[in-house]
Amino acid sequence: MASKLRVDSILPVDGAPTNGGGGIIQVVQGTVENTEDTFDSTTFAASSLSATITPKFNTSKILIQTTQVVDTKASGRQIYLTIQRSIGGGSYSNIIGGSVGAYVGDYNAGGRQIETAGVTFLDSPTTTSAVTYKVYGKTSSNSYSCTVGGQGTQQIMVLMEVSA
Repeated sequence: MASKLRVDSILPVDGAPTNGGGGIIQVVQGTVENTEDTFDSTTFAASSLSATITPKFNTSKILIQTTQVVDTKASGRQIYLTIQRSIGGGSYSNIIGGSVGAYVGDYNAGGRQIETAGVTFLDSPTTTSAVTYKVYGKTSSNSYSCTVGGQGTQQIMVLMEVSA
């Protein structure tokens, strides 16, 4: 019996041809272990979690996925997470419209909220320079703090370059 290989298409590693998009060109992962970041302000502050990717094409999109353990520390507290980017070592700017990519809160009188939170976003940086993505967080009140990460946890960011 003869073997046969049948496929609809094969995408080259350098990306799909024009108007053929959707192939994954490269994947990068950033991790932070056993590090706790505390947010105690209503202004976004940087966390320890980041990853850098250098797109092969300026038409590529970058799919960003993060996973972090968050802790509101007590009842009635909220934490907000977003992603900011830096192109070529420049300053960071928010890339998520409305500025919030994830929200965890506990409005019940029962106690703190601990759970896994993630942010997923598809970015179009239009560059072939190094792009660094970093998670930022804030609370809804300056009178308390919330955290991400901590002992025994791992924070993860995955960046995927997707051909246009």
